[in-house]
Amino acid sequence: MFLWRAELGEHWADCQTLLTTTPELAAWTLASDGVTPCDVIQHRDGSMVGINRVAGEAFAVNRDAQIVCKLNLRSLAAKITETLEGRIDFNLNSPNANVHRIGRLPPKLASAAMHLCVRGNDEPLLATASSLASSTFVLVLVPTLLHASIDVDALATQFKAIIVALDELIVERDGRWHCQQHMLDELRNRLGIGDTADANSFRLEGENYQIRYAGRLFTLSNSVGLWYLRELLSHPNQVFDPAELESARTGVRGRSSNSSTGESFDAEAKREYARKLREIDEELEEAAQFNDLASIERLQSEREKLIDHISKATGKGGKARVSTDASRARKNIRQQINRDIDRISKFCPELADHLRTAFQGESLCYRPTQDPGWQF
Repeated sequence: MFLWRAELGEHWADCQTLLTTTPELAAWTLASDGVTPCDVIQHRDGSMVGINRVAGEAFAVNRDAQIVCKLNLRSLAAKITETLEGRIDFNLNSPNANVHRIGRLPPKLASAAMHLCVRGNDEPLLATASSLASSTFVLVLVPTLLHASIDVDALATQFKAIIVALDELIVERDGRWHCQQHMLDELRNRLGIGDTADANSFRLEGENYQIRYAGRLFTLSNSVGLWYLRELLSHPNQVFDPAELESARTGVRGRSSNSSTGESFDAEAKREYARKLREIDEELEEAAQFNDLASIERLQSEREKLIDHISKATGKGGKARVSTDASRARKNIRQQINRDIDRISKFCPELADHLRTAFQGESLCYRPTQDPGWQF
């Protein structure tokens, strides 16, 4: 696990609350060994007291000499990209030690590359913007800009580097991070995207669906497949129970799962589940390398649920169980959705291609590689 020793000097007081929201992001330790866990309490007058968790001793804190704060850069990068609904692409291998690539913004923010600069002084900001100069905009996040006097608008014009302060973009409430909407709107304008009128949308208006994707607007008459698509699009990465999804649309409960109608766990389904298990195992291996405990717990839970689902769908020796009302519902839903994807392809081939790639028929799940930022 890579740990960065934060020595932000006069900047520390401005961004301490945000950067130390959880122990996963940052932890106080004794400077003498960099290991012993501590708690730090800041009084109203600005003085701080440290408490050695191991020995239970309290002491006055001289941060530079006795105690330091270590930030887990990868966890910080994951937290930022999750809050901004982007995609993490963490990389420490940068010739500029002050800046690290952490991922990309969501498509609704032009999928611009995101970087984290650990210093907010004028000289490091100028060096960072210069090193990242390109023909397309990039986002550079810094802990704070309160002590910077450099013209960030000039940097954006000259180098296409948009400098944004984390303590302005994100606020902490009750131990959780939240984006400031006015800052997101400002970021959209600085990226040259304009207002949200061109955002991807999937709306039912009267008897028709108004659909916008990649700047193309078209209308489709209401249908069963579009109803299912809207449910999936509004719940990305969620696996739906087919009988419950069908019941939600019709208002009629399906038959008992014991009612036999044929074999359900076919070869296609087995390949899909095997592929998903491989993906989870690969992500678990990566999370273990970085000691990302939150991701490990989430992935292990997802893996257990998937294995439990497979075991329920198979009998002894891995043979497929006979199909139930769920398999019939899954087949009907998949056919309805695919039929409407074909309808969509006549008006917007790009959206049809996106849906064919992201829609997983066997697991009834919409799993996009990048979030299109759907509005409903």
